[in-house]
Amino acid sequence: MTTMAATAAHAAKPKKKKHREPRELRFTFRTQSQVDQLEDGYRWRKYGQKAVKNSPFPRSYYRCTSAACGVKKRVERDRDEPGVVVTTYEGKHAHPCPAPATGHLPPPLLLADGGRVARGDAAAGCAQERAVDTSA
Repeated sequence: MTTMAATAAHAAKPKKKKHREPRELRFTFRTQSQVDQLEDGYRWRKYGQKAVKNSPFPRSYYRCTSAACGVKKRVERDRDEPGVVVTTYEGKHAHPCPAPATGHLPPPLLLADGGRVARGDAAAGCAQERAVDTSA
């Protein structure tokens, strides 16, 4: 087969679509805080830390400690606003929220990327799972 015939035969083959894995669910929160490790209701194990380009603050990496859970989080300080902690969660917890160790702490004050202030749980629902209806 000549190279021209081989090229024509190759061009006639239908192209296969690449199978893409669905992306992990990802949430990013900007929180006004003086401490880097914020309580979000889940238990985390630190597995790394590295310097971030153009920032004096390192980025820390955590995994959920539950055996079957693959959720990860990254925590770093905003280089332009040192009082703001940027926390990124990847994935969805495959287990219920653990019971709080001591009492119930209110969720932190969150600064959304658009500058809006909202109350909520950085771990996407843990505090709401523990909330008790007091209207009775």
